[in-house]
Amino acid sequence: LSGFITREETEVGEEIEMTPMVFAKGLADSGYWGDKFFGRIVAEDVNVGKGYLRKILRVKVIYGLEPIFESGKTCIIKIRNLITFGTKNESTLLENNYDLTIQSCKIQNTTREYCKIFAAEARVVPNFGQILEIIPLNLIYRPANNIPYATIEDDLEGRFEKYCIKDKSGNLHMKNTSEIEKKCCAFQHWVYQWTNGNVLITDL
Repeated sequence: LSGFITREETEVGEEIEMTPMVFAKGLADSGYWGDKFFGRIVAEDVNVGKGYLRKILRVKVIYGLEPIFESGKTCIIKIRNLITFGTKNESTLLENNYDLTIQSCKIQNTTREYCKIFAAEARVVPNFGQILEIIPLNLIYRPANNIPYATIEDDLEGRFEKYCIKDKSGNLHMKNTSEIEKKCCAFQHWVYQWTNGNVLITDL
């Protein structure tokens, strides 16, 4: 009976459009937007995480996002804090909302493709251990929301730690003590060298 949806469930939450980003040929192409999914979600926790750059909330999928997200699965939505980027004009805010959300998707999904190559090379290193993975980020449009564009991703279990962040002044703060932190550091250096200094990962 888990596949049945009650009338009450279809009337709660909000309708969304979700669009995944696709790299059919890996980094050989620049990525493109895949087919749209039309579904419904409902907020479960509207105060997840901390930070000045984005608002984070946990939602549950009601229907329409399979096979990426099954009905009943919880996901994380991130909404960029547009005031941080220097404007309060409504039309400019909406334009920035779209541009910044698209940028977030492109950055994370492109970084994910780099991570796949890094992981393939790391697998042949003796005793490298657990391989790094970056989860995909999908674009969503929320027509009933004042800030309509956001990203949606898997709701991962466990404890979250920041390895590398960029502060308001643009300075990087990194940790390099544990095994996973050293692997993140190796990934950063690998990407920087692999791209001849054109790409630097600043948020892990």
